[in-house]
Amino acid sequence: MIALDKLWDMDLKTIAYHEAGHVVSIRSLGGHAHIRIEEKEGADPLSEKCFTGRAHALDLPTGLDDLRVVAVAGIAAQMLADDLETAPEEVMEAIELGEIELSDTDAEYGVTPEAMERAFEILQSQWEEVEREAQWEIACFENPHRLEAK
Repeated sequence: MIALDKLWDMDLKTIAYHEAGHVVSIRSLGGHAHIRIEEKEGADPLSEKCFTGRAHALDLPTGLDDLRVVAVAGIAAQMLADDLETAPEEVMEAIELGEIELSDTDAEYGVTPEAMERAFEILQSQWEEVEREAQWEIACFENPHRLEAK
């Protein structure tokens, strides 16, 4: 069984990279955004997510194609954080097979192969910025399960 501190770390990493993907894509498309991640009070890492996150856009791109790119950029960054060799087609297939579930917000504009491809292009070309955003957010939290283990 995975230790609680590892589950907590994995959940934080997932949400941080997911939201960083949204933010970097918004900025790349001419908008402005920042990340807000909150820890759920009393969440049990064994049975639920410990964090909620949101990319707060001060202004979003207005075209439907750009909004689709922003919407899928979160899951794209999340997958790239686990494996930089991940291909857009793999993520599309995982969504279609139900292996990955998009949030209602991310699914709102519809998922297209073109949007996923473009999101990957943006994120891969600006991966250092994605990592910087995600790592900044991760550094804001101290794992309480690691403290308990000491």
